[in-house]
Amino acid sequence: MASDVLFGGTPLLPAHFDSDVAKAVFNDKGRAPIGGGFQVAVENRLLDWLSLASPKLIMRWSHQIDVLIVPILSPSGFRALCSYLCEHLPQAIENMPNTRESVTSLARAVHLSKFINPAALDRLSDALKQEGLAKN
Repeated sequence: MASDVLFGGTPLLPAHFDSDVAKAVFNDKGRAPIGGGFQVAVENRLLDWLSLASPKLIMRWSHQIDVLIVPILSPSGFRALCSYLCEHLPQAIENMPNTRESVTSLARAVHLSKFINPAALDRLSDALKQEGLAKN
């Protein structure tokens, strides 16, 4: 899940969902919304409802949201939904297979991005060169 021990146990924060890594994981790099006004209205109503609904009500409807509404959300709207759920009601994600898969992918990517980034790769390359294990 969002803080899976296998992937560093780092809980996902709202900032993680606004990162370039999240945009890549959620396929939201440079894409314009396809659904236009209808899609934006659905996303806004869903996020408004989430902020007003009780946790019990969100838990009750979480699976239906995942099956019926998540497929029509834009990548940025889906990121916003996942961010909200991770911050306010992560247990709801367990009822949401599509959402859980994407949140888990982001958690893995965030964890790996700590180790696979230009500075870390440069350090590895330098260490390999010092050991004589890399080509010059």
